[in-house]
Amino acid sequence: MPQIESVQLALFFKDSIPNADEIAKQLFDEELAQYGRVNPVTTVAMVPVGDNIVHVQVSPGRVDLVVNSSVTGTLNNVKIAVDFISGRIERLKLTNSPWRIALIVNAFDIAKNLQEAIELGRQQLTDAVLPPSGADFDIKINVPNQSKVQKGLTINRLYQLRPLGVMNLLLTADAIQANISTSQSPTEMRLVHQLDVNTDADDKLTDGNLLPVLDELVGIASFLIDKGYQGLMQ
Repeated sequence: MPQIESVQLALFFKDSIPNADEIAKQLFDEELAQYGRVNPVTTVAMVPVGDNIVHVQVSPGRVDLVVNSSVTGTLNNVKIAVDFISGRIERLKLTNSPWRIALIVNAFDIAKNLQEAIELGRQQLTDAVLPPSGADFDIKINVPNQSKVQKGLTINRLYQLRPLGVMNLLLTADAIQANISTSQSPTEMRLVHQLDVNTDADDKLTDGNLLPVLDELVGIASFLIDKGYQGLMQ
């Protein structure tokens, strides 16, 4: 099963919402580690909570909550990561509820080299999608389903699969000389899985369905992480 690198929950709103620092303070009791403005309309905050780092980003009509592990670099379970956030959602003091939500999971398999990453991908893809002579790929497909929680609600299931080389940058600080040097570790080759499970933009969450539908998205994402690309066909 792929290792989970991050889990991101996106909440979409029709009305105005507070900046990231205010959202973070409402959700978490811990002090902010960082707060800033990416551009005139987007604010970001970072909150260390236990072994995890939560990034909060607010842009017009959208709140993104991203959970990363600060200890191991990976998360063990999609549900645990989402429960970490969803258990606090009721703390939000907003004038309106989200009309749409999305759950984005970034995961990966480690490979020795590009060829092994391609072979790992080939185990999940048919020859029609990735021919035997295929030397590289970046595949993304959406297979929508109807929600079992809310009648008439379409849930998009987007799955992206691609090999990717990751270069880790190491920072070394010299407190006496006040110098910071950088070095690069060898490239790590991965087969990247990105899931984007979301409620369709043409539909609207009904009042009271936020957490039940979120639980449904968690179930779908967990199933796809377990079954891989082929899980879209089931």
